[in-house]
Amino acid sequence: MVWLWLVGCLSSDWAEALDYHIDRTLIPAMRVTPRVAPGGIPRTFEALVLSPGAVQAPTWEVCGLYEGRTARIDEECFEEPSLITPIGTGERTTWTPPSIDVACSYDHTGIARDCWSSFPVRAVAEGPGGVGRAVLPLSVMPDDSVVWEVAGPSPVRIEVVEGAPAPGAEVLLEATTTGEDRGQVFRWYVDDGVLLGTGRTAPWTVGGGRVTAHNRLRIPQKYDGRLRVVVVVDQDGEQSWAVKALQVTP
Repeated sequence: MVWLWLVGCLSSDWAEALDYHIDRTLIPAMRVTPRVAPGGIPRTFEALVLSPGAVQAPTWEVCGLYEGRTARIDEECFEEPSLITPIGTGERTTWTPPSIDVACSYDHTGIARDCWSSFPVRAVAEGPGGVGRAVLPLSVMPDDSVVWEVAGPSPVRIEVVEGAPAPGAEVLLEATTTGEDRGQVFRWYVDDGVLLGTGRTAPWTVGGGRVTAHNRLRIPQKYDGRLRVVVVVDQDGEQSWAVKALQVTP
């Protein structure tokens, strides 16, 4: 059974590594700020929406929302339409969860572990090639809790460090973010071409509070125009991303 699980995980990672073309509408990353807070505190939701053409503004919805008592709901909730509540539209939207005013018992850390609630929030975007969806958990603490001060999304930068974008050319791309994690995974997406390092790469260098990753992009022979390169990183559950448009000219 262990071997079957391991093969399944490797197969899943490999499939994701090869599925890096923006040939349909997808939402590969999303985030909420602040990540943890009591009800009544505005939360800002952001989604990275990628598509080969024009796409409708994404809609946001929460499922299984309970007011006045705690609940922990998973994303299977979305299978029941009557439990879904629309909360906004756009790649960035703000919504204020209702208060959860319940009596809580606190442990030695001062955190009411028995009283926090979690609801799935989903972004949905319709465009060429289908519908993109992504879900994140929304944590809501009791009313007498404080907002958790969690560091915001880490900046991500993409640069061409070798070669020039041209039909049939090969360019070396470098993605940089903050941190010291040697296990940091960089996820890559492109409009077209071949990523020689695939859509998942490990760090190239780590040090001085910076993590960099390299990938080589082989541009198609007849490509002409804008070619997007997208990188997504996940650090401690916080997703960050960058989009860079290369202008490919003969």
